This record gives sequence, structure tokens and C-alpha cells, in this order.
Amino acid sequence: MVLFVVLILLFLLLHVLYRLFPIDYIAEINSASRTNTLDPALIAAVIKAESSFDEKAVSSPGAFGLMQLMPDTAEWLYTKNIIKGNWREPAENIMMGSYYLKSLMARFEDTETALNGYHKGPNKIQRMIKNNETFDKTYSERVMLFQIVYDLLYSDYFVDLQTMN
Repeated sequence: MVLFVVLILLFLLLHVLYRLFPIDYIAEINSASRTNTLDPALIAAVIKAESSFDEKAVSSPGAFGLMQLMPDTAEWLYTKNIIKGNWREPAENIMMGSYYLKSLMARFEDTETALNGYHKGPNKIQRMIKNNETFDKTYSERVMLFQIVYDLLYSDYFVDLQTMN
């Protein structure tokens, strides 16, 4: 009887998690993951945190799309010929946002700082580091938690970067 109750509770928990952490654009996430050698669960987690998978999301400062790119950042990335189409389209937005995140990960020493740079702006984070200021890590912690959840729920849907090397 106890086992039955535990199984029911696990089923309900999984059901709630799948509803709270939906996923769309799996092919686009996998493509961006392959191109930028990023964990697809991390890309999905950033999308969840930034736009909750709303491709038309616009923030008050003007960030747009699934990965909430600022127009200036998108224009800078566009000059790097990462995409051929419109950066506001979901596939292109994911590709550019993933490229940008990968560049921030190369710039900063760890994923947590790169995520905070993605969210707050890399120059602001760089200044804070230079001045030995602390910055709120709530965003990066939330994204890293989302990454774990997406990896647990959808790992069979994501490309395995380990087998590509």
C-alpha cells in the first residue's frame, strides 16, 4: 500500500513538473546546442527563465523573443553572420542567444557569472567584478535549477554532446 501511494505521489509530481516546465522548439534547441557546444538543457532553462517559451515576449527594456535579446545585442550578433534570417524568429533567436551565452561563458570563468552577464549585461557584471562588488545571483541560480529539471525531464529529447566529440 505504501509503495502504491509513493508511486501515485511520484506520478503527480512528474505531472506537475511537466506542466510547469513545458518545452517547445526542441529541434531548434538541439541545433543551437550542436553549433555552440552548449548543454541543450541549459538553453531550454535560459528560455524558460527569460520568456517562458513565449516567442513574442518583450521586456520593458525592449528585449525580444525566446531568449530575450536586446536589439543592440542582436544587431551586434547579426554582424557576426550567425544567422541568415530575422533574429526575431524563434530558430534564429535561439541560435543567436545561444551563441551570445557561449561567448559570455568564454569571457567569464564560470557558468554562473556568464548567466548573470547574460541577464544583467556583461559590462555591468565585469565592472562589479573589477570593483569587488557582489551581485545578486538569484537569476543564475534559478536558471541552473531549471537546467537540472529540464535535463531530468527531457534528456532523451536532447542531443548528446558527449557522442559528438
